Amino acid sequence: YFLVQQYFRSGDVEGGLKELTLLARMVPNGVDSLGGYIAAYAKDPAKRPQVLALFRSDPRIERAALTVLAADPANADLILRLANPALDPPSWAPRLLESLVAAGKYAEAHSIWGQVSHVPLDSKNLIFDTTFDQTKPPAPFNWVLASSTVGLAERQSGSRLHVLFYGHDDGDLATQLLVLTPGRFRLAF
Repeated sequence: YFLVQQYFRSGDVEGGLKELTLLARMVPNGVDSLGGYIAAYAKDPAKRPQVLALFRSDPRIERAALTVLAADPANADLILRLANPALDPPSWAPRLLESLVAAGKYAEAHSIWGQVSHVPLDSKNLIFDTTFDQTKPPAPFNWVLASSTVGLAERQSGSRLHVLFYGHDDGDLATQLLVLTPGRFRLAF
């Protein structure tokens, strides 16, 4: 720890980050606990080249820092600039989508969901995965299937959804968040 402080005091931030990550890798869950510090550091535009270099050297550090940043919907653009597009699926995506939806930023959440899921957004197909065979794209714009005291919902071969309702409790078994434009819609099944 003393050595890391020396790096930072001398202005050798990159050396300090390298030492810090080396230390974190030696401690169980050390990389995860480092996420908050790296996330705070990543918010400074002048430090982004060092942060990007650090992320490319260890994807675990990237995941930890971006997951921390994802809790605040205001960090969405920063996350997209820092995230390595080669990492698929991004582990920070569900948390970012959740925070954007909680903030009422549905269109932005839907756009980011399309990017990270590699799903072209089509205004004609309002419901995603009507055949119930797309398991990779994350919630909330893909199906969220439940297994609880309410019942069970699961995908079945042949483009089917199998639902068991136990009849005791009320609740959701299959949900999907839709982003609709203003207008009239009719739901039929």
